[in-house]
Amino acid sequence: SMSPLKRIATMQRNSVDFAYQNEIYSIDINLFNRHSDYFSIEENIKGDLIYFVNEFDPQLQHPKETINAFIKFIQTSEVDITHTNAFSLQFLSHKFHLGSLISKTREFITKEENEEKLLEEIFSYSPDLYAEQEDFISTKIIHIINDDRLLILSIPQLYRIISKFLQEIDECEYIEKEDEILDFLIKVIEKKGAKVEILVSLFNFSKKGRKHFYKKLLNKGETIEMGCIEKNLIQSIIEEEEENKKLKEDYE
Repeated sequence: SMSPLKRIATMQRNSVDFAYQNEIYSIDINLFNRHSDYFSIEENIKGDLIYFVNEFDPQLQHPKETINAFIKFIQTSEVDITHTNAFSLQFLSHKFHLGSLISKTREFITKEENEEKLLEEIFSYSPDLYAEQEDFISTKIIHIINDDRLLILSIPQLYRIISKFLQEIDECEYIEKEDEILDFLIKVIEKKGAKVEILVSLFNFSKKGRKHFYKKLLNKGETIEMGCIEKNLIQSIIEEEEENKKLKEDYE
């Protein structure tokens, strides 16, 4: 339950004041509380301004239309979700605990017919992505693994996306797609160099997959700066030789 101090502060307050780019948006507190449990969760009860954006947010700007759509939703329960505003609205609805808007944006984002437009939107903003956008790519990556736009993403972004994807994928699907995933990794290595090791370390390659991967790497030879990958490569060749030797001995 709410502390007495908190209760007084909330009772005295009849509007919620949001600040964004030198403008103040005042919303009736009852309307806000109807949609959000922000004030029962967050400590922000001092009657001061609530900022739409803080310096820790992945993107520091929202289009004015998105802010207006968000405010309008609180006031009227209606919202026009588009490819352009879906992820910002989802981000804001998580940030300010608007359960029903989270559901509405999720519904829009998971519709198959919206996939391509949403991906276009993401890839045009790639330097800074919301967690929601990275999650979206992680659910699609297996179908778009040959899409060169993925190479725009940074290593940390790819690391988070691939980690998430590997947690969700089942083994049969992974094995079926392993060669394509490995080809993708090689493209990333060609583009970004040895920094990619951290991505390679996420995978638990099958024996066949490892062979495929290192063979391809060797063929690329000069074009790739390998770093520690070389150690793995040598390791894998040694293992293979030992195995062949053992097979030969068994056979003899």
